[in-house]
Amino acid sequence: MALKIATITVTTSGTRVPLAATSTPVRWFAVQPTSTNTLNVYIGDSTVSHSGPTGISLAPSAAPFQFPPAGGAGAVWDLALVFADADTSGNSFSLVYLL
Repeated sequence: MALKIATITVTTSGTRVPLAATSTPVRWFAVQPTSTNTLNVYIGDSTVSHSGPTGISLAPSAAPFQFPPAGGAGAVWDLALVFADADTSGNSFSLVYLL
């Protein structure tokens, strides 16, 4: 198992970005908005949107949000199937995950 850390930036508000460009199966992951963000970031599936809003809404001062370990033997999250959007272009967040 390896712990990885990345920064994800939503370059253009309203254009969701995947947490990984290619299939990246992980057992666990957590996200934390960058404290200098203006307004919220949203984490969810391919329908996540700041205009809904849909997904999990995280304010700039939010504590890390942990996604539960994938259940069952061999079960994983695929970061390429988890997306982010933001109220403001250029907002970012830290992503920590366990391979």
